[in-house]
Amino acid sequence: MARVGLFTPQHHSFFLYYLSRVGIESKHDIRIYAPERVHDDIEELYTEAEHSQISWVLGRESESIDEFFNRVEANSTELDLLWTVLAWGTERVPPNLVDFDPDPPVFAGITNLNDWTYNPFPNWTYKIVNTVTPLLRDRVDAERTSTVFDHLRYLMQPAIRDTFDAIHIEYPPMLRFIENEVEWEQPFLEFPPVVFEESKLPAVGQKDGPRIVVPGRISQQIRNVELLLDAMDAVFERYRGDLTLDFVGRLTGDYETALARIESLKDRGYDVRYRENWIPYDEFAASLRAGDIIVNPLHVRRTISHPFRSDMWTGRTNGTGPIFDALRYARPLVVPELFPVDDRLEPFTETYDNADHLADLLVELLSNEDQLAELQTNAEQAARQVTPEAQRPRFESIVDQLSR
Repeated sequence: MARVGLFTPQHHSFFLYYLSRVGIESKHDIRIYAPERVHDDIEELYTEAEHSQISWVLGRESESIDEFFNRVEANSTELDLLWTVLAWGTERVPPNLVDFDPDPPVFAGITNLNDWTYNPFPNWTYKIVNTVTPLLRDRVDAERTSTVFDHLRYLMQPAIRDTFDAIHIEYPPMLRFIENEVEWEQPFLEFPPVVFEESKLPAVGQKDGPRIVVPGRISQQIRNVELLLDAMDAVFERYRGDLTLDFVGRLTGDYETALARIESLKDRGYDVRYRENWIPYDEFAASLRAGDIIVNPLHVRRTISHPFRSDMWTGRTNGTGPIFDALRYARPLVVPELFPVDDRLEPFTETYDNADHLADLLVELLSNEDQLAELQTNAEQAARQVTPEAQRPRFESIVDQLSR
């Protein structure tokens, strides 16, 4: 039995839960390092027996993130492996991560490869960043210079990467992409951050009709909400029956135009639901489980503000949560044609290339019970490939490879 630490300094509650559940299934001694809010998010998901295999080291509201890093480093000396969920963009990583040097090997999760793979500067540049950034923050309006600070952080990438012993990649096409793009000394290991636990999912209650669910933030920058609403305008007109469109994600960024169109659909009598704020887990889970089709209308390729590489390709350079929601809740998935669909998703995933195609596809699925039922069966079969029991060999292989 290995002693495995799971560490997130900020968010990613359910990523942490999924890893810990598989670790528990593998009979490892699991220690979780996380802020109190992460503990509060997931604590009730564990059974009493599962609780007995977990210990917690919680970040305190009174301590800074730097102090929490120092405490994790001091507390992790006897661990065999520290699996971190902290390498999620350099703008979210404190500068002193370059000095984070725990005794056990560090297995670092990366979901945005753009943040870590395209820095031409040498390692010593982080010293300049550590010196200059606090001085600027004390003297300059941070809101106006946030982009400058983000770009300065990119200079720290090589030094931060050197603190990792291996890199966790969540999605196979991302793994293939990074293996062809970079030459790092650390190994890349893929592990899907999801578990299917049917016994813990909410029951599906009585519904008036089928539901299309759209998980994730409502943001035109991330998702092509306008295209989806163009398609849904036609779907509501053409589908003869009760139908619900449920946006299961909070409004963020430039959502005003999309919100006006959503309200217009509601004014015409269509059942369209959305949330303005953060969604509690119970509500999120119930909404996803009640859905019949998950749609993830991504901007698959888009330009981002990045000093070295501005081309983001979701599924290759960065991850997206709804593909794992489809596995977690065993529901058919619809994504844009450009999205690289992995073999694990292919049996229950449909693709589209424009709004008209999406409308035709959704009307066909909603009108053809046999076709939708086949996708649902395939989704359930795929979900059973990521139960805690099914994930156990993958988890144990990683622990065996990396533990000291």
